Amino acid sequence: MKQMFGGPGKISGLILRSLQGTFAAIALGILSFVPGVGTNTPFCFLLVQQCVQIIWCFILICLDLKVLVSGGRLPSPIHMMVNVAFDWCIWMLSLGAASSAASVVEFFRATSICENWPEYTCRRYQAAVVMAFIVVALQAISVHIWMWIAASSFLPMLH
Repeated sequence: MKQMFGGPGKISGLILRSLQGTFAAIALGILSFVPGVGTNTPFCFLLVQQCVQIIWCFILICLDLKVLVSGGRLPSPIHMMVNVAFDWCIWMLSLGAASSAASVVEFFRATSICENWPEYTCRRYQAAVVMAFIVVALQAISVHIWMWIAASSFLPMLH
């Protein structure tokens, strides 16, 4: 099975998952202080998705720690494929939530809605969207790594 940067059982993987969870928590924290965030569907979706992201990062951090403690023994190929599927689905949800929230932020800016709201509200929305896109970028790296590791775990079975 191929060992790569950011893979399970590597310190770089632990750092990658920790960064994903940290930026998701920052986005969640920013959104939780915006008044009326529940009335805007894209931001409500982003809020829920960041909660899911934090839970998923915690699960992957636990897996990384288990692999580190067990001396580098990775889970079975079937378990790896389940991780790939979940990681990919959560990445797609992250991308959808960040994109929909970004389009609403752009709409607010283009139609001068932000001028009618307190200035900090629009800035908080913008900051939360930036954090969400950082999570999407980190998640894309994670998906790529999981796919390569899962594919390499099936190679010995083909010979």
